[in-house]
Amino acid sequence: MKRLVFTTVALLSLVLTLALASLWVRSHFVLDEISGVDAKHVTQAVVSFAGSAHLIETNIGGSPRRATWDAYPYDGAATLGDMYDPLLADFAIAGFMRLRRPGTESFLSGSVPITPWLTGGMYAAWVVPYWAPTLLVSIPALFAARRLIRRYVRRRRGRCRECGYDLRASGERCPECGAIVPAAQRARTADAVAA
Repeated sequence: MKRLVFTTVALLSLVLTLALASLWVRSHFVLDEISGVDAKHVTQAVVSFAGSAHLIETNIGGSPRRATWDAYPYDGAATLGDMYDPLLADFAIAGFMRLRRPGTESFLSGSVPITPWLTGGMYAAWVVPYWAPTLLVSIPALFAARRLIRRYVRRRRGRCRECGYDLRASGERCPECGAIVPAAQRARTADAVAA
């Protein structure tokens, strides 16, 4: 049961790691946006852009609508400065940011913004770089890979896959931990001892 749980968590970790890595790469070429307007006319959005996920709330108004997904290809040369006024960062460290614009002035007047609904009104945004959640969800998959490699190397060297005990003079079970030694490994170990 323990092994099944470990394997399930490791596979889920691998799938999530690959999905986040794909979003990370895609965010450098396509701005993906999922946004909706609630009954109080507040726009809430999740935006994937420039190697980061952006959680945004703004009061530009609009009629209430369900969340929709839009994708906007761009040339990859856009920066966070094309989306936000960089001077409005309350907090910025290692790619994580918290931005707020308290007033209604527009910092992008005269230009064509990537996200036009951020040009007027107040907004608050959290920016989370993709490297952080990718690293976090990859930890179980990395432990599983380490375990598989360690077991493979031990088996090739004639050692117990579980504890690493030398099995050259052993029978069907490891004398150290009691793990069953596979027949193929016993045959390889016997051949190595005879040679």
